[in-house]
Amino acid sequence: MLSKLLKFIRSYINKSQQRKYIVNGNLKTEADTDIKDLKLEIKLKRKNNLNIEIGSGCMIFGNFYIERPEAKITVGNDTFLGGSSFIAADEISIGNNVMFSWGCTVIDTNAHSLSHLHRKDDVAQWKTSIKNGSPGAYKNWDHVESQKITIKDNAWIGFNSIILKGVTIGKGAVVAAGSVVTKDVEDDTLVGGNPAKFIKKLN
Repeated sequence: MLSKLLKFIRSYINKSQQRKYIVNGNLKTEADTDIKDLKLEIKLKRKNNLNIEIGSGCMIFGNFYIERPEAKITVGNDTFLGGSSFIAADEISIGNNVMFSWGCTVIDTNAHSLSHLHRKDDVAQWKTSIKNGSPGAYKNWDHVESQKITIKDNAWIGFNSIILKGVTIGKGAVVAAGSVVTKDVEDDTLVGGNPAKFIKKLN
């Protein structure tokens, strides 16, 4: 009798957990989040290595690229990511109630060294990776700068904007369409342009 009761309790707990979130290899998301239009590419995928975590009530479109095994993309609750690209070699952290319009690019890395002496073998390394069926496996990241990007709660990123490595977008901030963000944006601030500059305070 006791064994049947324990079996029932374990089954109930498992079903409850399954309803709460979905784990699929390197991705964990709340069950009520829409990811059916998300395109995901993970280079050098490692088993049971959680690279992507998405909260509740989100709508996720576009592309997630994980460039290194330790890279992460995290998304909070009730966030909309339009048809945009998110490229992580370090970490991209997106908060709650954030809105991204379509055509945006968020990239936390230079992807290549600024020195031609260090990037001269990049194409050969890429060709070797493709030939061996393991994209990114032979890339040397030693001289490539990468730095975490943080998008705080309630931010709105206009379409075709670009956010570069090391940037923090403050709470409630707005990035105007077509902007290139290279520096931090304060809370409740509107910025725009290339490079993005202060336009006005909000609220």
